[in-house]
Amino acid sequence: MHFLGVQNGRRIHKLTMSNYALRNRGVAFFKLNNGTNNVLNLSVRQELMEALSQSQRDRALGFVILSDRRVFSTGFDLPEVIRGIKHPNYHMLNHALESHSIPVVSYIAGKANGAGLELALASHYRVCSNHTKVSFSEVNLGLFPSDFLFFHPYQLLFYI
Repeated sequence: MHFLGVQNGRRIHKLTMSNYALRNRGVAFFKLNNGTNNVLNLSVRQELMEALSQSQRDRALGFVILSDRRVFSTGFDLPEVIRGIKHPNYHMLNHALESHSIPVVSYIAGKANGAGLELALASHYRVCSNHTKVSFSEVNLGLFPSDFLFFHPYQLLFYI
């Protein structure tokens, strides 16, 4: 994702797919790379959706989501939530992950909070390091995690 400038007070970005790579064994990798907390803002969601489509065009054998930071993802971009979430929203992204035609693996090395944890739960498989910490921190604010958990409670059982 490259920053192009500001138009009408908004930052304009161009999708570059710089976080997507198809390796020699046919496995596609997508690196979450959005600041220290890897917030799932609109640009990250768009790039991840495009990477999923590209992996199908590349006929990849698998799709791995990972981060090179201590944080997998802290989830929502709160200012964006306040302004109103644009498409693709979190539900569309989670649905795209779980219905993807090839296996999707989330490698969680570090923290996965809120929507970041939901992203991992929407993947077909999750691999965690010894230092992984997961939480739905919105519960501390009196909020309930999204309806994703109502339809997929079995995926949470392995973390309890």
